[in-house]
Formats: sequence, structure tokens, C-alpha cells
Amino acid sequence: MGMDRIDGLGGLDRVGPVGSSRAKVRRDVAARAADGAELSDFARELQSLMAQASGVSEVRGERVEAIRRALAEGRYQVDLLEVARSILRSGVLKG
Repeated sequence: MGMDRIDGLGGLDRVGPVGSSRAKVRRDVAARAADGAELSDFARELQSLMAQASGVSEVRGERVEAIRRALAEGRYQVDLLEVARSILRSGVLKG
């Protein structure tokens, strides 16, 4: 009974020599290391862009304050037709 056969492992019929497995592992590690450098460059760029974006406010303070004053004074009116158009343009209702 030889040790070159492993039964019951889903079609794994033959175990290759140890040297060939080590060479494959070395190639895989080298390939992953090269990929890691590319990913690392991308990650640094993404981090930089996120830092830049965090300094940009999505809320326009002047506009918010004007709406607050109008609400407090009872002058704020919503243009329902424009709201409906904006919803349709945004694609929110697309399924």
C-alpha cells in the first residue's frame, strides 16, 4: 500500500512531491505581495480622497438658516410641483 494515494477526499487522487508544493507556495506568496503593493497604493489614494471629502460640508448653512427664519415667520411655502419633479428626476421611484 503506497502513500501516493488518498482515498475519500473528493477526487484528490495523488499527492505531489513536497518540493513542487513549496515552489507553488513561493509563487503564490510572490504574486500576492505584488498585488498587495497595488492595493496599498489604491488604499492610500482612497484614504486621501476621503480625508479631503470630510472637510466639505454637504449642508449649505446659509440656506438652512434662511429656511429656519422663513419657517419661524410663517413665510416658508413648499412648491409641491417642484418637489414632485425633483423626486421623479432623482429616480427614487424606479424599481
